[in-house]
Amino acid sequence: MRLYGPVLIPKQGHKRLAVGSRRGFVVKASSLSPESSGSNTKIAPLQLESPIGQFLSQILISHLHLVPAEVEQRLEQLQTDRDAEKQNVEEPSASGTDLVLHRRIAEVKANERRKPLEEILYALVVQKFMEDLK
Repeated sequence: MRLYGPVLIPKQGHKRLAVGSRRGFVVKASSLSPESSGSNTKIAPLQLESPIGQFLSQILISHLHLVPAEVEQRLEQLQTDRDAEKQNVEEPSASGTDLVLHRRIAEVKANERRKPLEEILYALVVQKFMEDLK
């Protein structure tokens, strides 16, 4: 059996349990404090990848009560960046190739903003669960 987080999952090749068997898996939960577990503490199944997500992950571990203020600040920053991009958009030339290129650039930038936004929302959900556990 291999341990993935708090759940044991049988390796392939091992005998499967018969249907109706009362034997089950052993689940072990543990509570680790940030001080005892080092800097690689996992607080949630998803590993946050964006710089904003990684920062919020550290805040969730060390200063849970600061998460709402940090989230608000990061959302304002994303909004400001988006507004600045809209103002700086130049009118594309009449050529079809340039128009397609400018649309694609705008699409890529929108996708780059989406990941941090998803991670901000995820951090808020994790923060709520962590508060409820206290």
